[in-house]
Amino acid sequence: MSRVISHTLRTGQTTRKPRPAGATVASVTYLIVGLDRQTLAPWHENVRADDVAGATHVAVARAAARGIDLVLAAVIGPNSSIVSVPVAELDDRATSSQAA
Repeated sequence: MSRVISHTLRTGQTTRKPRPAGATVASVTYLIVGLDRQTLAPWHENVRADDVAGATHVAVARAAARGIDLVLAAVIGPNSSIVSVPVAELDDRATSSQAA
């Protein structure tokens, strides 16, 4: 199973290319910020992941396990940088996790 490197372009689209065999992955802690769609209550959590898409997927899954319908507001990465995640990518991950 090869890991994938994710690159976010200025247009917000994400490209992926295979990571070389034996390459190590440096996990990063992301602050995921959002709202509960039902109550509009603020929600945030730190998530350690290899990339932004993985961090958002983990955050949405954790929130769902607590009965929270999470709407993402921001993903904050290292050095307080706000990172974009294409909505289409999140929708693809949500439908694939619901099918499983």
